[in-house]
Parts: sequence; C-alpha cells; structure tokens
Amino acid sequence: MDSNQIIKPMSKFKDVKLKVRAFLHASDELKDDDKQLIAQIWMSELNKIGVDPKKISGFQLLQIFIRNKLSNPETIRRTRQKLQEEHSYLRGKKYKLRQTKLQEKQKKELGYDK
Repeated sequence: MDSNQIIKPMSKFKDVKLKVRAFLHASDELKDDDKQLIAQIWMSELNKIGVDPKKISGFQLLQIFIRNKLSNPETIRRTRQKLQEEHSYLRGKKYKLRQTKLQEKQKKELGYDK
C-alpha cells in the first residue's frame, strides 16, 4: 500500500476536525444542532470549491456529495461528539442536560436515589 493512501484520509480527518472545532467555537447554536453544523460546513466547503450554495439544485448538491467533495456527515457528527467529550467549552446546553439525566437514571438504577 502506498504511504500517500494512508496519509490522505488522516489529513482529511484532521481538516474536518479543525472545521468542526472552528464552527463550534464560533456559534453556540451549532453546538446542539448537527444538521445546522453539517449545513454550515458544507456551505463553507462549497464556497471553497467555487460553488455558490444558493445557486445549485438539490440534485447538483447530491452529485457533489457523491464525488466526495463534501465532508461525510457522519464524520462531522462523530467529530463534534468527540470534541465535546474532550473539551467542555465546546459543549452545548443539550449536552449538559443529557448528562444530568443520564446520571440521575444511573443513580436510580443503582439505588442511590433513596
């Protein structure tokens, strides 16, 4: 296997990680909304390749996505999840609420709520 084949995916992952971190840092709204986060990243990527997102059809967007010109939405979601796990300042309100509910449920299941 060629070493370029190994390096290229890792480089792309690092690029997605940097993008996700930047968008989460810039907007509290995106911390709790994967669809908006993905949309913002895709709009940024479309602009970067010279495509105006407001002037393309859904079909054209799908063609661009199929050609791997846009970040994988699952990679964006997983990266957001991992960054929020590791860096509390990148967490949204839903993260904190979900963690609190999960802790309460686990305490109840273990019998610590008495």
